Amino acid sequence: MNRLEPLKEADLPERTKPFWKMAGPGAILVGLSVGAGEIIIWPRIVAEHGASMVWAAGVGIFLQLWVNFEVGRWTISTGETIYTGYCRAWKGFALFFILFNILGWLAPGWGRASGLALKALLLGPDHPSSDTFWTVLTFLGVALLLFGPKLVYQSVERTIELLVAIITISLIVLAINIGTIDTWKELAEGTLNFGYKEPGFPIKEFFIALVFAGAGGTANLFYTFYLRDKQVGMGARIPTLHNPLRGRSEKSPSTGFIFPDNESNCSRFKSWWRYVRIDQTLFFWILNSVTILLFIFASLAVLHPNGIVPEAGTLIWDMAAVLGNVWGPVGRVLFLVVGLVTL
Repeated sequence: MNRLEPLKEADLPERTKPFWKMAGPGAILVGLSVGAGEIIIWPRIVAEHGASMVWAAGVGIFLQLWVNFEVGRWTISTGETIYTGYCRAWKGFALFFILFNILGWLAPGWGRASGLALKALLLGPDHPSSDTFWTVLTFLGVALLLFGPKLVYQSVERTIELLVAIITISLIVLAINIGTIDTWKELAEGTLNFGYKEPGFPIKEFFIALVFAGAGGTANLFYTFYLRDKQVGMGARIPTLHNPLRGRSEKSPSTGFIFPDNESNCSRFKSWWRYVRIDQTLFFWILNSVTILLFIFASLAVLHPNGIVPEAGTLIWDMAAVLGNVWGPVGRVLFLVVGLVTL
């Protein structure tokens, strides 16, 4: 790999819009985070063990918050992705991140789980149609979202914000209708039960659950792209990503920028840095914590009292089936919709 060129000197663009008119990057990261950890891993743990280890989910999200802060700091300062920043430290990071992104994101587990939720919602879980068909259908839907609109980021932002709103509102409705005071009390106690691990619970599974609360893996690093495409900080000097199938895109520079150390640029940096802190605290930490606790609450109220510990691949349907018995068809359909849009 060729050595990267030095950062070019340029003034940091001024922030002219209030926070809410620039909101979006944090919401997308929440949408990415509300996945396997929220709807499969932690609800399954709670179904078997109760809420005694829920504190670890909160710790996992809180630790990732600081990773996201530093990802944002680099991008608003230079306009480069955090991946380029790592490669400036050691060029071997390029191969490392390529490998881990391929291993972590090309495996179709999320697509299969989402496809099965769609199948159960439309035809029922026992329908003889092929699981592969529904998995492929899910991938086609994602491809349409990414390669249909001309502006990739804008399409993803609007879609994810809608899905996060559906998930949050639906889970609040479920919690209000199925929860009891005792369930809320048990959840609160588990949230504050710092350091406790159920005897016999494998330490490997414990740490997997901890890191999958929140984004996890390389997903936290994707925040760098959302900031750039939202034109945040020095990202305003980088061309917006266009759909390559819908026209020519302006070539993105391989080298970022560094701002001169003067009073004007330092003031602008503080303003952008405040934006990143608010964005991640509000969306990633608070909203993500709320969504994972609502998923956990549903499992604590529905699965754990009935002694149901489903397999990872059937958890969405099992939860929906029990909700159907408790709350009728509305409960079943509502959770299947939540499972579908989550994955």
